[in-house]
Amino acid sequence: KRLDDFVAIQKKNYSIIREALSAIPEVVFRTVPNGGEESYSFLNFFLPDLGTARKANKALKDVGVDGCFHYYDNNWHYIRKWQHLKDVKTLFPLSEEVKKSLQYLKTKEFPQSDHYIGRNISCLIKLSWTEEEVKARAKKMVQAIKQSM
Repeated sequence: KRLDDFVAIQKKNYSIIREALSAIPEVVFRTVPNGGEESYSFLNFFLPDLGTARKANKALKDVGVDGCFHYYDNNWHYIRKWQHLKDVKTLFPLSEEVKKSLQYLKTKEFPQSDHYIGRNISCLIKLSWTEEEVKARAKKMVQAIKQSM
């Protein structure tokens, strides 16, 4: 029962923000496959290119919109900045077999993933927001993203 309440709150907050961002023609939302269902815990959207996504992410922070992530430059969620794996450095000793199997990461590129992750911004949807806070947040987000274009 409690989970249903949480999902309903997140769905409401998600929908308010998504509706506001849908007024920006350059914003494209992720597609949920047929038969799938949105989780409503994060709102994911894509901007036209990496530069715009970087500018928009900075603009969101500058206007006080927290909880929005651009994983392309993040060293936790995307391999591009996983230097510890590329350099095969760990706190726990690895076998030679594992070390050898990780060597390809030094030069491996992921252009298709870079294309999508570079354009994506993922925004946390909180349970604690009031409807007024969500609407104010959505307005700030629209302004920040539009200024980044």
